[in-house]
Amino acid sequence: AFDMQLGGDAFYALQESGQTVAAAHFSGEPAHAVAGIGNPQRFFNHLHELGIAFTPHAFPDHHAYTAGDLAFTPAGTVIMTEKDAVKCERFARSGDSWWALRIEASIENALGERVLNGIERR
Repeated sequence: AFDMQLGGDAFYALQESGQTVAAAHFSGEPAHAVAGIGNPQRFFNHLHELGIAFTPHAFPDHHAYTAGDLAFTPAGTVIMTEKDAVKCERFARSGDSWWALRIEASIENALGERVLNGIERR
């Protein structure tokens, strides 16, 4: 097993991918964090580290989202992974406050060395 760390602090709007904001943008407003990935807690922990207050919503890995999945009560900003954003962009509407975090993953150097060693042996 190799350790992986999440990084990144730039969020983009699903409705307008050119619009980006920093974590401070979410200060003081209700937010919902959505993650349909293998380890959603890692994503939620990273959002906490960025100082974002939110209600977590973990979905199964590879979840096939519907608009109803994101109809939270109370309504508010929805923050998700880029993996989830790809699945949700098709039903994002104007006026929705849905954001995706651009993730920067870093993996232990030992993994890269192991892969290179395996390639060299072939």
